[in-house]
This record gives sequence, C-alpha cells and structure tokens, in this order.
Amino acid sequence: MQGLFAVAQPVHPVRARTGLTRWEALWILLLAVGTTLLILGTLRREMDRARARRATDAMDYLAGHLFLGLGEDLAGWPEGVEFLRGPGEPPAGITGAAADLVSVLPPPHFLPVDPWGRAYVVEAPRDGRPGRVLCAGPDGDLATLEEAGRRLERVLLDPPPAAG
Repeated sequence: MQGLFAVAQPVHPVRARTGLTRWEALWILLLAVGTTLLILGTLRREMDRARARRATDAMDYLAGHLFLGLGEDLAGWPEGVEFLRGPGEPPAGITGAAADLVSVLPPPHFLPVDPWGRAYVVEAPRDGRPGRVLCAGPDGDLATLEEAGRRLERVLLDPPPAAG
C-alpha cells in the first residue's frame, strides 16, 4: 500500500528558486522597452498633429478678426505694407515691408504666437488673390513649407456679395 500513495521523486534534485531566471528577466525587459517605444512614438505623432491643429485654429481666429478690422472690402489694409506680423520670432522667408498686426485688429483682441514660438504672418491681397494668414510651421521657414505643399495657411474671408 505504501507504493500506491508514494509521491514520485524527481530524478534531479529540485533547486530552490528565489527569483526570475536571466531569460525571463530579459524577456520582461524587452517587452517593457518595446511597449514604451510604441507609446512614445504614438504620442510624438499626436503632439505634431495637435500643434498643427492649434495653428489652424489660431489662423481661423486671426482671419475672422482681420475681416472685422479691415472692413468688408479689406479697405483698411495699410498702404505700402506687404505683410502684417504678429508677436513672436519672425519666420524666415518674409521679404517686403511689414507692419504690426495689432494695428489693424479691432479691440478686444488676442494675438497668439504659433505653437513653435513664431509669429503668424498675414500676406496682403494682391494680383486678384485674397490675403492669407500664414504659419511657418515647425522649421520656421515659409519657403520650405510651400515647396513641400504643406503650407499652413488660411485665406482671409471674402467680403459678402454686393446686394442688388
């Protein structure tokens, strides 16, 4: 009877386990690093998209206020000025006479800087083209964004059609 209830003894003596083996620890470490890199990559892409969205919202705000400040026909545009510039570091690629953006906005107003710390620029209407609110983007150069086709811009609101 004793053999029936006897527990089989292992061939090799059981060693006492006090923690993870090296392979188990290595797999856990690799899994943690991979998960962290995946989260950080996703977060970085989302931050870039959030900055572009913030810039787009600010350009919409400025376009609306400029429409109010310059008049329905944009007659309030300063004479001889090609660009209006907001606060912040001026973006590269601006040539021509520039004036302060606050000079044409109706009170109360808020002048934002773009998410990258640079000034928004408003280009004068010319050659039958409406004025545009421009943002230089992450590299701060208007020319490189135009070449890449990724220019952040908003057209100034067109005046309402003449009644008649």
